[in-house]
Parts: sequence; structure tokens; C-alpha cells
Amino acid sequence: MKKKPITRRTGALIVYGVPKQPWELHHDQVKLGRLIAEGGFGGIYEALVKINGRSIKAAVKVHKGRALDKEIIKNICNEARIMRRYSHPNIVRLYGVAVGRDPIMVVMEHVKDGALDSYLVKRGRWLCISEKVRMCLDAASGLEYLHKMGCIHRDVSARNCLVQKMRIKISDFGLSREITNNEEKYKLTNLKQKLPIRWLAPETLMNATYTTKSDVFSYGILLWEIFMDAAEPYFGMTIAEVNEQVKSGYRMPPPECMPKPIQKVMCVYCFVENPEERLSMKEIHEYLVNEYGSLQSEVKDM
Repeated sequence: MKKKPITRRTGALIVYGVPKQPWELHHDQVKLGRLIAEGGFGGIYEALVKINGRSIKAAVKVHKGRALDKEIIKNICNEARIMRRYSHPNIVRLYGVAVGRDPIMVVMEHVKDGALDSYLVKRGRWLCISEKVRMCLDAASGLEYLHKMGCIHRDVSARNCLVQKMRIKISDFGLSREITNNEEKYKLTNLKQKLPIRWLAPETLMNATYTTKSDVFSYGILLWEIFMDAAEPYFGMTIAEVNEQVKSGYRMPPPECMPKPIQKVMCVYCFVENPEERLSMKEIHEYLVNEYGSLQSEVKDM
């Protein structure tokens, strides 16, 4: 049987078809629901996605911009490539991406209580200390796993954690980069890129370099956010002032309500000037498990 060209204009023929990967989705598999959140990238929607004949509740990141924009597709595919390898209770699961036409979609696990920063603003004052400690444990567990898998997240913060039944899941891998070992650095090349200055380590501010230890510094900021109910880090300072103060050695003091072991993690293990002297996320997680292990087992049983 003679093959027909895929378009009349070019006359091109498909000689060998490339099979679709399980994470490559078609837009008609996704039915969008209500808008959950909105940002510069676009919006996040509740959705139903049909996979292997089953309808699954999902969260869909719908990107602004044209599907033919190569830079957008490159960044989204990088995020999907990183996420699809991971399976961990404290990491948001990726179902797939749809890039065949506008709008580009990233389809993820639905985490019903939403972003941690919004959750803390609404409910933080009513959470007990042990519940906030469990959040610290979960985030440490997720970051330890990412670093073990060779991933620098580069955007650790309350806004990039999601909450479900008091369980924390790390999300948003748009800035993440994979490395071959924990000593490797990622050097930022686009110096005009908008960055989360209030969460960055001093070496990143000075040299535009990222390592797993810069994630550790950002984890210290996350601890502060958890016990301050998602207040803005370095509140009262401008971005320029934060940049200069952190490079000059200033560190935020721990909140008074923060337990002493968590204060130690934040101030002694995370906020050290020299990244090589910071503990790894594996060491921090082990320390927290030794201090609060029973709390982590409680949340896993929920």
C-alpha cells in the first residue's frame, strides 16, 4: 500500500514512527476545571485527565506563550524530564505533558490543600508546634531524595511546597537542574533571569552558582517561613537591601516559637557562610528524625 504524505505542501512521508512516551499526553485527554492559582507563567487548574482508560483528578499548569516558542518548550520539557523520574511521598508526582498545541500543559498529581504559603497564611496560627515540625521533616525528606537523585531544586520555598492532609510535597521544578554528583555546581548563564532573591544563598548572590548546599541554605529560609506563617523573609527590606545584607553576612534570627532543635538546623546547619561547612540534606534529615522521628511516623500513618 502506497504511503500518503502527511502534508500536501511538503510531500513528506512518515517512514518510521516514533512511539509516544507514557508521559506525552494529548490535549483531548485533559478536561480543565476551576482555576486554583495564577502566576507569571499562566495558571494552575483542577482537571480530570484520562490515562489508560481511567479518569484521574489532577492539577494542570497551563503555560502562557505560543506552543512553537522553542525556549518555552525546552524549559517545560526539562521540568517534565526531571519530574518523571521521581517517586517519593514528599515529591509531587508528574502524570505528563501536552505540548502538541496551545496551551502547553504540565499535568501533575492533585494536592488538595494547595500551596504551603497560602495554607500557612490561612491556618498557620491554629497549627500546633508538632504539626509545623512535621512539615519541616517532610520537606527535609523530599530534598534529601532529590539530592540523592542528582537534582538541585534551586527554588526551595513555602510557595513551592504543597499540602495534603498535613503532608508536605515539594513541587515546581521549573528552575531545577540535574547534576552527576553532589559536589557539582550549576552556573547561571542568564543573569537577567528573575530570581527569588529572598531565598538565595550568599554564594548564589555573589557568583551565580548553585549546588545542593545552596538548596540547604534555602531550606533554612523555608523553616523560618513555616514558623512565621509564610511571612515575607527579610520583611521591611527591599530586594537590593536583602542582596547586600546577605552577602555581608546578615542572617535572619529564628522565630521565638521555633523549637531549639529546629533553630539549630536553621542557624547552625543551614545558614553557614561557607557552603562546604553546611550539613547535607541527608545529615539534616537524619538529625531531625533523631529528634522528632515519632512525629514523622505519625504523619505517614495518616
